[in-house]
Amino acid sequence: MKTIPYKMSTQVSVHPRIRAAHKLCNIFRRSNFSAYWVGGAVRDLLIQPDCVPKDIDIATDAPFDEICKLLPKTRAIGKAFGVGLATEGEFSFEIATFRKEGEYTDRRHPSLVGQGTLQEDSERRDFTVNALYFDPLDGLLLDLHDGLQDLRSGLLRCVGDANSRLHEDPLRILRLFRFSANLNFKIEPTTLQAAIRLAPELRFISKERVLLEVSKLSNGSEGRFANLIPPLQPVLLGEALPASKSESAGNREVTLTPPPFAAASNAGILFAILCAANEGFANRNWRQTFDGWPVSSEEHAAIELFQRAGDGQFLIPETSSETDWRKFLENYKWLRRQSTVRLGTAEWLYRIFGAVDGSGQESARDLLSGLKSLLNSDNVDLSVSDCLEQAIRQRAKPLRDMIQSLLADSSRKSALGWARVMADCSLLLGTLNLKPAKFPDFMHTDDDKKIASLCETATRWSESKAKEKK
Repeated sequence: MKTIPYKMSTQVSVHPRIRAAHKLCNIFRRSNFSAYWVGGAVRDLLIQPDCVPKDIDIATDAPFDEICKLLPKTRAIGKAFGVGLATEGEFSFEIATFRKEGEYTDRRHPSLVGQGTLQEDSERRDFTVNALYFDPLDGLLLDLHDGLQDLRSGLLRCVGDANSRLHEDPLRILRLFRFSANLNFKIEPTTLQAAIRLAPELRFISKERVLLEVSKLSNGSEGRFANLIPPLQPVLLGEALPASKSESAGNREVTLTPPPFAAASNAGILFAILCAANEGFANRNWRQTFDGWPVSSEEHAAIELFQRAGDGQFLIPETSSETDWRKFLENYKWLRRQSTVRLGTAEWLYRIFGAVDGSGQESARDLLSGLKSLLNSDNVDLSVSDCLEQAIRQRAKPLRDMIQSLLADSSRKSALGWARVMADCSLLLGTLNLKPAKFPDFMHTDDDKKIASLCETATRWSESKAKEKK
């Protein structure tokens, strides 16, 4: 064990939270117990000496019963593990007894927990930079695993055997990547190899724990996190996603690597992909899986885009059935008006989706290819809906004006809506070079006569819809 003198800056030492944590340690000292700040607070204090750590955890050799006696306001939050939440003034601190642990049997909790020594307590921690102990009373850092050197080198390394640490709780794999992204630290090779090897065990981690972990990404670190995920994807998704080199797959090569601009640029979308691996792509029941989860509108749209593509709802009908075309246009309206997914994100989602057998995958790839053809490479942040809008806005105006004049006296606004959607979709499919060979006559917009026919069909559809409601 290395003992290194450390003095906090005056700016930090006078902060009320620091004084409160200092006071608690002094209470233990006066009763002949030792108490140290440990974990993220120490790490962050060393990285940013002038910033006050948000959460200060305290480890002590005092048994849990003694903690409660010395600090009567302590609330047990993990009595079996010797963990309590103590309040001092307006601040709360997690206080835990030094402990030693048995084997982890459920990939989260140790089978046996007992009071231990400082050495034993340090050996159960995940990474060396999180295993530094600070005695604020004497101004001493205790370094039992060369964590200070790793911190100075910007390196993340497991305490002890990496395979054992990550197997105990596979969520530590995501913690490893989150710390690497947030701190911009490199991952020690042996630790990285263990993370990749044990990645399949992430399937046993609950979606809620994954969400909580990924949600701790700091602003600006999401791109770095996205770039760390690719080595895990083939392992996470390998069993669920076929090799894509069979005859039925047309000998396609599937790329699971995010594009250079890190399409999945926010935590929620990455979270959705990781949880999809937990659920298995074969199910593809996205709406049910993510129903009620606290994700953003873009993330919900991405999930919806996956579901609709998986259901084949973007397939362009090769039949002249008006029912089929009405269904297709309903989905087109959603894609055009509701999809807030950025084109770059859509590209990444489709790359992964393309490796899954599904009736909609060919049409999804064709649609994406068409959308990409409309854009320059530096426009990847444009949303899918904005992309569609840009593609037809100017060309659609003359058609819309003509439709407006033909249906001006129509008693049903829905007839005008249908006609506009039919005309817009006709233009867009032509722009994207996606018009099927059997394009229905009622959607042609080549001359005035055909536009009049389109309006008649739209009126008929509107009347039919009104009858269905009755």
